Amino acid sequence: MWLKDLVKELIAAMFAAAFITFTGMGLIPIEAFVGVAAGIVTYFYQEKSKDKLRQEIRTLRGEK
Repeated sequence: MWLKDLVKELIAAMFAAAFITFTGMGLIPIEAFVGVAAGIVTYFYQEKSKDKLRQEIRTLRGEK
C-alpha cells in the first residue's frame, strides 16, 4: 500500500509546511528557522540513505 510506505514523508511534509507557515507569520523567529531547518534536512537525507541501504541489503539477501 503506497500510503503505508509514505507515512514518514507525509508527516515530515506536514510539519515542514506548518513550520514554514509559522515562521512566515512571525510566530517563530527566522534565526530558529534556519537552525532547525538545516538540522531537519540533514537528518531526513541521512535517514533516506539508510533506508535505501537497508532495502538493498534485503534485496541482496532475498528477503521481502
